[in-house]
Amino acid sequence: MYLDQTWPAKSAGCGLIRYTACANSSASRAPNGVGSATGIEDDDRVELLDLLSRYNHLFDSGQAEAWADCFAPDGSFDGPAGTAHGRDELAEFCRSVSPKIAGSLHITDHHLFEVENGVVSHKCVLAVHFPTDEGVRTQLFRYADEFEKSDGVWRFASRRVLPA
Repeated sequence: MYLDQTWPAKSAGCGLIRYTACANSSASRAPNGVGSATGIEDDDRVELLDLLSRYNHLFDSGQAEAWADCFAPDGSFDGPAGTAHGRDELAEFCRSVSPKIAGSLHITDHHLFEVENGVVSHKCVLAVHFPTDEGVRTQLFRYADEFEKSDGVWRFASRRVLPA
């Protein structure tokens, strides 16, 4: 199934923007048609993408305990706003930082998952949109993540914010 949508661009002189997404495509499958070319089963990939979205929504809305629960009990975060290790520190980090950037919006894209020696890693682009008096200021970064699955639930083992 394909979704193909075109709409007028808001900026002057940009013409049209075309967005195409594909679901259940053989392009995401390994050459033998089983699982993913990255070594991650489709169900796990969907669960990981849900975790990534939940993480962004929870941080942007300041839900500190729920955001910290996106991490393994001994999970860690390392970024320009600080570092935290373990759920108590992670929740405190969110309580401290989220209000300072209230109204911001974290958006991730270009997700790449890999499996090496049984460890699932992920990298993507992060765009953080900050409201300003003049409109919106955007900063670009990259995430580098490692995940673990415990009791059937994927969580971050570590998340690092890197320069774009």
